[in-house]
Amino acid sequence: MKTQKEEFKPQQIGEENTWLVTQAFKDYSSLIERLTALKKELSNCLETDFDIDNFIDFLKHDPEKWVYKKFISINDVNFPGLSTEKIIELKMLDVKGVPALLAKYNDFKNVLDKVIESGFFYPLSKLYSEKTKEFNLPVEFHADCDAYFSKFTQTPEQNEILEKFERLCEVLNELDELNIIRSKNGPDEIKMLTDFIDISKNRVDAPFVVTADLFRQHRTKTYLLKWKPESKKNIADFFE
Repeated sequence: MKTQKEEFKPQQIGEENTWLVTQAFKDYSSLIERLTALKKELSNCLETDFDIDNFIDFLKHDPEKWVYKKFISINDVNFPGLSTEKIIELKMLDVKGVPALLAKYNDFKNVLDKVIESGFFYPLSKLYSEKTKEFNLPVEFHADCDAYFSKFTQTPEQNEILEKFERLCEVLNELDELNIIRSKNGPDEIKMLTDFIDISKNRVDAPFVVTADLFRQHRTKTYLLKWKPESKKNIADFFE
């Protein structure tokens, strides 16, 4: 009977890049502050509260032209013989608050450029809560951010290799607790393993083995029982 092939599941390799995760959190927190201020300024400029869809539409377009078009639509502005585009082109409108709005937009754009440089994109619409009517970082943001700045296996073979190295790390951490291998000394501490593990130079296929002098090394001597000399033997012992 054939067994069903187990579905491959990518596994995280090591830990996420905490520096990049922290930086992304700071950048998006700053972005939320700019979005909040910009949305408020837009409402003040046109004296209208806009939902998130309209606000996102505003962000997708030239901000000044978008505001003028909305102003024309909201106030039913009409100049016979002139299209909306021509009215805007001829600068026939005087909309108070546009300079302040554009200043807030530029603040937002500067922070957005930093976010884009990081490579981690989280939809702006998902940063807005319809329930609270505010921008914030949802739980899903943190999970997606951690995943983006992490590395994952791509094949079953990589999963197998990763599992072996994770077991190796577990053993090293146990030795660290015994103060035999000391992680506090940094990466070079790995070289200390040569005091406890041996490999024959006379065999190409020789495996790694525990050295016979395991408990005669500097860091393991405390585990060595006090040596007691055996009674002397003589040739007669061979003929017992």
